[in-house]
Amino acid sequence: GAAAAPRELSAEDIEAMLHELLEAYTAGAFQKELSALRETCSRSGTNPLLVMGPVVLKVQAPILQRYGQPPSAVGVDLMKHSVERRVAEGHKRIEALANEARLALGLAAMPNRTATAEQVLAAKVDETNARLGLAAGGGGGAEAVEGE
Repeated sequence: GAAAAPRELSAEDIEAMLHELLEAYTAGAFQKELSALRETCSRSGTNPLLVMGPVVLKVQAPILQRYGQPPSAVGVDLMKHSVERRVAEGHKRIEALANEARLALGLAAMPNRTATAEQVLAAKVDETNARLGLAAGGGGGAEAVEGE
Protein backbone atom coordinates (compact mmCIF):
# COMPACT_ATOMS: atom_id res chain seq x y z
CA GLY A 1 0.00 0.00 0.00
CA ALA A 2 0.92 3.66 -0.08
CA ALA A 3 3.32 4.88 2.58
CA ALA A 4 1.83 6.97 5.37
CA ALA A 5 2.11 10.70 4.84
CA PRO A 6 5.23 12.13 6.51
CA ARG A 7 4.44 13.80 9.81
CA GLU A 8 4.52 17.57 10.14
CA LEU A 9 7.79 18.66 11.74
CA SER A 10 7.58 21.03 14.69
CA ALA A 11 10.15 23.80 15.09
CA GLU A 12 11.70 21.69 17.89
CA ASP A 13 11.93 18.65 15.57
CA ILE A 14 13.59 20.72 12.87
CA GLU A 15 16.06 22.23 15.32
CA ALA A 16 16.98 18.78 16.69
CA MET A 17 17.22 17.36 13.15
CA LEU A 18 19.51 20.20 12.06
CA HIS A 19 21.78 19.56 15.07
CA GLU A 20 22.04 15.88 14.01
CA LEU A 21 22.62 16.78 10.36
CA LEU A 22 25.30 19.28 11.33
CA GLU A 23 27.06 16.62 13.39
CA ALA A 24 26.92 14.22 10.42
CA TYR A 25 28.07 16.88 7.91
CA THR A 26 31.05 17.93 10.01
CA ALA A 27 32.28 14.36 10.70
CA GLY A 28 35.81 13.85 9.38
CA ALA A 29 35.02 10.88 7.11
CA PHE A 30 32.08 12.68 5.49
CA GLN A 31 34.12 15.87 4.95
CA LYS A 32 36.86 13.75 3.32
CA GLU A 33 34.27 12.21 1.00
CA LEU A 34 32.88 15.66 0.08
CA SER A 35 36.35 16.98 -0.54
CA ALA A 36 37.20 14.01 -2.82
CA LEU A 37 33.92 14.62 -4.68
CA ARG A 38 34.74 18.32 -5.19
CA GLU A 39 38.23 17.38 -6.40
CA THR A 40 36.80 14.91 -8.95
CA CYS A 41 34.27 17.50 -10.08
CA SER A 42 36.87 20.21 -10.52
CA ARG A 43 38.99 17.85 -12.64
CA SER A 44 36.03 16.87 -14.83
CA GLY A 45 34.47 20.35 -14.90
CA THR A 46 31.25 19.05 -13.32
CA ASN A 47 29.20 21.20 -10.95
CA PRO A 48 29.47 19.41 -7.55
CA LEU A 49 25.84 20.33 -6.80
CA LEU A 50 24.74 18.02 -9.61
CA VAL A 51 26.38 14.95 -8.06
CA MET A 52 26.40 15.77 -4.35
CA GLY A 53 22.82 14.64 -3.65
CA PRO A 54 23.37 10.88 -3.36
CA VAL A 55 26.54 11.34 -1.25
CA VAL A 56 24.80 13.67 1.20
CA LEU A 57 21.64 11.52 1.23
CA LYS A 58 23.67 8.65 2.73
CA VAL A 59 24.02 10.64 5.96
CA GLN A 60 20.64 12.40 5.68
CA ALA A 61 18.51 9.26 5.17
CA PRO A 62 18.79 7.72 8.67
CA ILE A 63 18.24 11.13 10.29
CA LEU A 64 15.21 11.88 8.09
CA GLN A 65 13.78 8.48 8.94
CA ARG A 66 14.20 9.09 12.68
CA TYR A 67 11.97 12.17 12.28
CA GLY A 68 9.28 10.33 10.31
CA GLN A 69 10.35 11.66 6.91
CA PRO A 70 11.00 9.57 3.77
CA PRO A 71 14.73 8.64 3.62
CA SER A 72 14.96 9.91 0.02
CA ALA A 73 15.25 13.04 -2.13
CA VAL A 74 11.54 13.59 -1.35
CA GLY A 75 12.36 13.66 2.38
CA VAL A 76 15.18 16.13 1.73
CA ASP A 77 12.76 18.41 -0.15
CA LEU A 78 10.18 18.15 2.65
CA MET A 79 12.89 19.01 5.19
CA LYS A 80 14.03 22.03 3.13
CA HIS A 81 10.44 23.29 2.88
CA SER A 82 9.94 22.81 6.64
CA VAL A 83 13.16 24.71 7.37
CA GLU A 84 12.22 27.54 4.97
CA ARG A 85 8.77 27.77 6.53
CA ARG A 86 10.13 27.97 10.10
CA VAL A 87 12.73 30.53 9.02
CA ALA A 88 9.96 32.60 7.38
CA GLU A 89 8.07 32.39 10.69
CA GLY A 90 11.10 34.01 12.33
CA HIS A 91 12.87 31.05 13.98
CA LYS A 92 16.39 32.53 14.20
CA ARG A 93 18.05 29.42 15.71
CA ILE A 94 16.74 27.28 12.85
CA GLU A 95 18.03 29.82 10.33
CA ALA A 96 21.47 29.84 12.00
CA LEU A 97 21.62 26.02 12.15
CA ALA A 98 20.46 25.69 8.53
CA ASN A 99 23.15 28.12 7.41
CA GLU A 100 25.78 26.30 9.45
CA ALA A 101 24.67 23.01 7.84
CA ARG A 102 24.78 24.56 4.35
CA LEU A 103 28.28 25.90 4.98
CA ALA A 104 29.42 22.46 6.21
CA LEU A 105 28.26 21.12 2.83
CA GLY A 106 30.08 23.93 1.02
CA LEU A 107 26.83 25.64 0.00
CA ALA A 108 26.00 29.33 0.23
CA ALA A 109 23.96 30.47 3.21
CA MET A 110 20.22 30.92 2.79
CA PRO A 111 19.27 34.28 1.22
CA ASN A 112 18.74 37.15 3.65
CA ARG A 113 14.97 37.21 4.11
CA THR A 114 15.00 40.66 5.65
CA ALA A 115 16.46 42.24 2.51
CA THR A 116 13.99 44.18 0.40
CA ALA A 117 13.34 43.09 -3.19
CA GLU A 118 15.29 46.16 -4.33
CA GLN A 119 18.32 45.18 -2.20
CA VAL A 120 18.20 41.63 -3.56
CA LEU A 121 17.98 42.88 -7.16
CA ALA A 122 20.75 45.44 -6.61
CA ALA A 123 22.99 42.70 -5.19
CA LYS A 124 22.21 40.47 -8.22
CA VAL A 125 23.08 43.34 -10.61
CA ASP A 126 26.35 43.98 -8.74
CA GLU A 127 27.15 40.25 -8.83
CA THR A 128 26.43 40.04 -12.58
CA ASN A 129 28.44 43.21 -13.29
CA ALA A 130 31.36 41.84 -11.29
CA ARG A 131 31.19 38.56 -13.20
CA LEU A 132 31.12 40.42 -16.52
CA GLY A 133 33.90 42.76 -15.42
CA LEU A 134 31.67 45.84 -15.52
CA ALA A 135 32.25 48.65 -13.05
CA ALA A 136 29.47 49.32 -10.55
CA GLY A 137 27.74 52.68 -10.79
CA GLY A 138 27.63 52.87 -14.60
CA GLY A 139 29.75 56.04 -14.90
CA GLY A 140 30.93 56.30 -18.52
CA GLY A 141 30.36 52.68 -19.55
CA ALA A 142 28.41 51.85 -22.71
CA GLU A 143 26.93 55.37 -22.87
CA ALA A 144 30.37 56.89 -23.51
CA VAL A 145 31.12 54.46 -26.34
CA GLU A 146 27.92 55.24 -28.23
CA GLY A 147 28.75 58.92 -28.68
CA GLU A 148 32.01 58.30 -30.59
